[in-house]
Amino acid sequence: MSDEYKGHAKIEELTIIRDVLIMPYMLDMLDNAKNYAEWSGSILKGLTKELGEILMNIITGDLADLRNELRRRQIKTWDMDQDDIALWMGYSARGYVSKFGITKEAARSQIKIMLGTYMGQIIQAMRGMVKR
Repeated sequence: MSDEYKGHAKIEELTIIRDVLIMPYMLDMLDNAKNYAEWSGSILKGLTKELGEILMNIITGDLADLRNELRRRQIKTWDMDQDDIALWMGYSARGYVSKFGITKEAARSQIKIMLGTYMGQIIQAMRGMVKR
């Protein structure tokens, strides 16, 4: 390992930490949307609820995989706090202790990107199953 990264988290590791930080918020958003769909009168409420469940299961699995990857890399994380502007997570990487923060606006943008990717994968799989 180069001296540049000795102890410090690499960019790739910070990306994993970011995702571990925001994925629980994604799960909360999907759970709220699923609950809202349950009470709506939409004719697509069953589909919306089922898609929400599928997304939540995939994200939960990916979150577990990311946490395992951090563990494999000997990086420990812990919830810190949130303020009016940012979300924070503490981490320890190979003896280097720091905290990672992301603004709420950046987190929202990243959540939209990630949800779009997940939904795109599901839609692509569904298109392959449907015959016209």
